[in-house]
Amino acid sequence: MGFRGFHNVDLFDCPPFQLFTNGDDPASTTILEDLSFEAHSMRLWCKFAREATSILDIGAHVGVYSLAAASLRKDIQIHAFEPNPFVAARLRVNKHLNGFENIVEHNVALSYVRTTSTLSWPRKAGGLLNSGSALAVTGDALESALVRVETVDAFNIPAGAAPLVKIDVEGSELAVFSGMQAFLRARPTIILESFLQDACDKITAMLAGYRFFLIEEGGALIEQEKLVAADIALDRNQLLLPPERSTLLSK
Repeated sequence: MGFRGFHNVDLFDCPPFQLFTNGDDPASTTILEDLSFEAHSMRLWCKFAREATSILDIGAHVGVYSLAAASLRKDIQIHAFEPNPFVAARLRVNKHLNGFENIVEHNVALSYVRTTSTLSWPRKAGGLLNSGSALAVTGDALESALVRVETVDAFNIPAGAAPLVKIDVEGSELAVFSGMQAFLRARPTIILESFLQDACDKITAMLAGYRFFLIEEGGALIEQEKLVAADIALDRNQLLLPPERSTLLSK
């Protein structure tokens, strides 16, 4: 099962924080064994978090992005959205372990409608916490829970002049974008994971005037004309950047 207990995370461009693992958390395993975790994505996240007026971590899992943001910014709320009840419980442990009471937990799934639905995820050997959940999917090898489904816009989160968002929702990214049209008018900086080209094409069309970058975790940013679905074997994120915030890349 691997390491169990509390461990210090001092890898990122932010003050160190702690994570708890019961040998079941893939993020902790990566951090402990590889001494890394989405290195360039996290570097960019911390850079933009320093000057953000609002921060949303959509698909927060156990909270690595939320915890990094909260370590940097005690003055604003960090909104962490995680629908899987078992993973959300670990996020809560990590929040309180670090005393980051400005992390606001939202144990809901996000979409373009407000309803209830069944959230399902593959059952992993050894009780590992799963990072891949989906709505309205059934199967014998799945675990599931009934969850609230909301839209980002339903929360009326004040965006301010420089909002920052991370979206990692395992194929539901287009539904999330469709439910945050009001928030998008504030032109947030977004770090996105998507493996679906159709979703990438439709999100590109929503974000007129944005710049799009492939994030190479080794340190490079590759500008592209539009969002391009990531190769699942490489697990790449993308940066969606309003041109007016491009100057932050050089800081």
